[in-house]
Amino acid sequence: MISACGRRPIMAVLAAGVLTGRAMRAWSESTFPMKPVRILVGFAPGGFTDYCAIIPGASGVVGAGLARYLAAHRDWRVIGLARRAPRERLEYPVISVDLTDAAACRARLGGLTGVTHVLYCARAAHAAPVKEPIDVNVAMLRNVLDAVEPAAGGSEHVHILQGSKVYGSDLGPYKTPAKESDARVAENNWYYAQEDLLIERSRGKRWSWSASRPHAVTEREPGIARSIAKLIAVYAAISKELGEPLCFPGTAGSFNALYQCVDITLLARAIAWISTAPACANQAFNVTNGDFIRWANLWPSFAQFFGMHVGPVKTVCLAEAMADKAPVWDRIVRKHGLRRTPYDKATVWSYGDFNFRRGYDVMSCTLKLRQAGFGDCLDTGRMFLEHFAHFRQQHVIPRAARAASIVRTHGGVGMKKTFIAPPMLMPAVFMSQSSGTADYPERNQTDCC
Repeated sequence: MISACGRRPIMAVLAAGVLTGRAMRAWSESTFPMKPVRILVGFAPGGFTDYCAIIPGASGVVGAGLARYLAAHRDWRVIGLARRAPRERLEYPVISVDLTDAAACRARLGGLTGVTHVLYCARAAHAAPVKEPIDVNVAMLRNVLDAVEPAAGGSEHVHILQGSKVYGSDLGPYKTPAKESDARVAENNWYYAQEDLLIERSRGKRWSWSASRPHAVTEREPGIARSIAKLIAVYAAISKELGEPLCFPGTAGSFNALYQCVDITLLARAIAWISTAPACANQAFNVTNGDFIRWANLWPSFAQFFGMHVGPVKTVCLAEAMADKAPVWDRIVRKHGLRRTPYDKATVWSYGDFNFRRGYDVMSCTLKLRQAGFGDCLDTGRMFLEHFAHFRQQHVIPRAARAASIVRTHGGVGMKKTFIAPPMLMPAVFMSQSSGTADYPERNQTDCC
């Protein structure tokens, strides 16, 4: 059997160039004999591959962003795993498999002999306010390992995705900034259970494990609904269409509390680095943009970007308040000639409630990651504006008016300010101390934890 993604260049047996549809089908049938398997596009030829990763949860915000990032690098081969293979054309194959089905995992993944890394980004289906099931999440990870580990003799590493809930950030005010060395909270969660599974299972094995702990992952790809940047952009478009100011929909406490986010590209870089750096083996790392924000400080710049008045804090349950706004969204799409995104696919309003209704600081210290050698950081305020600008470019939200007149009131005195809302801002930048380069044209250094 040809290794699914080994270090030998698979394409040497084929004519130069990207695989044709017929060759791709032949290759997929010999490589993945289990059915049904959907291979979406062939690998470009050339060069040897250092690593081969399977990414369970490849249709989620982190899994998709990680797969996209790694697939663009010659030293990685990527195979995504998802319950439903996406319809769009991707730069890597995706295997459709239900991770809760142990037999299906063995049948569909048992032939992946060349896997070096399992970068696990899957999670059990759940509604945002509901506690995620521990037993199901652990079983899904175990099913993947049971299927891949016997076949992949060259396994090197298993990485799992955690989050600030590992510190009890969802339970109420907690010790901040949170450090990886902090004691576990009293209430058990699936992060602990998955980590314990890896600790026990890796004993005496040649492979190691690691975990990343991000918070409020932001993604600028139009098709991703669970992104806080996308949520703010859609919320602003609807508010503007209704003639309302840009109010903060969360609580006053959250509006003024310290908060943190992480850009998906920065997170993907961090996961790739953690998973291949020997010094990071068998450890967990906080991963954020490196700075802290207050929504109170960013909201005026958001309003200016969208050409709106800055509204007050207006606490609402977004999942309820926005439930009947589909006709408004459809009107916006028609009026501005936007890409036709169904309202229920535009954003996840309950995710906004989760992020905007806390009344306390959410802070993770990233010193451990920086001291280990990964120094990438990003200005969060600029990141949001760059994401908003990208949504405009992609016709997800309306373009800016040529000029907007904003009236703000301070101490009862009306002050009129006219500005030009730019259709495109300079990209957000993060500085890579580990590689010495920046992923965007302009360099910027932020204050880091």
